[in-house]
Amino acid sequence: MAKRIILLILSIIFIVSGLVFGGIVFTEKFLQRNYIISAAVVTEVKERSEKNKTVYDTTYEYRNNNKTYTGEIIGGKEVQWVGKKFEIKYDPRHPENHTNNARNFADEFIITLIITVWLISSGIFVLTAAHKSKNTVSKASEAKNKTDS
Repeated sequence: MAKRIILLILSIIFIVSGLVFGGIVFTEKFLQRNYIISAAVVTEVKERSEKNKTVYDTTYEYRNNNKTYTGEIIGGKEVQWVGKKFEIKYDPRHPENHTNNARNFADEFIITLIITVWLISSGIFVLTAAHKSKNTVSKASEAKNKTDS
């Protein structure tokens, strides 16, 4: 019985995790679908130590309609240099809203879909295992009752 409860809880965790993860990532990417890719330039890099590792806080700027906007990457693992250009995406209606992740939406969609399907499928698999565990216990009880009579 305890094994079955643990399997039920585990299956619920997997299914809910898959739905929440997929929902959050799909919503975020859906909202960014009309973002425009633009060039940003590193303006400042600060090196610091975090958990005995060197990390870099990078400040960058990008322009839209002759207005300059600023962004930051906090705790980056790779050192950047001042003047380096890289791609960002920004919201054309609200250019101050941006992301330094300029990857293709389709690539991230596929990766997110795979992870979401894996989590939900794992939950269903564990739920099926819990159900089979219940049936096995029921059949064993029935067999024991028949032999006792």
